[in-house]
Amino acid sequence: MVEEIANQQDLHVRKVQSIMDQAAAGVLVCGYGIILAAFILGSSTHSFINIPSVLIVISGTIPANMVALPLATKLERNSAEEPLVSNIYVMGPTSIRHQENPRRLEMLLNSILPPSEPVRYFD
Repeated sequence: MVEEIANQQDLHVRKVQSIMDQAAAGVLVCGYGIILAAFILGSSTHSFINIPSVLIVISGTIPANMVALPLATKLERNSAEEPLVSNIYVMGPTSIRHQENPRRLEMLLNSILPPSEPVRYFD
């Protein structure tokens, strides 16, 4: 069972995409379409554009991007490390239950850990 856990490496690096998704593009097209239809029917821009509310939305978006994006990046990084940590927690007691050599456990742990963070207990 320890070999089975050691061979499972569920860490995947996913690149963050900065392109607009289809739903946001659809909403933008519909919004501009409604405003254009209102202009064609003879309405004015004051019925659709309110400067104070635009400033509130813009200023709210800026703090949200300053706080939420770094927090989301940190949470995503921690969630990517979670399977690795849970595998390590399972490997120790399983190795003890099977009465395996501790040096073997060290080799198994080093096989799933990144090369920059090796376990060096018996050196």
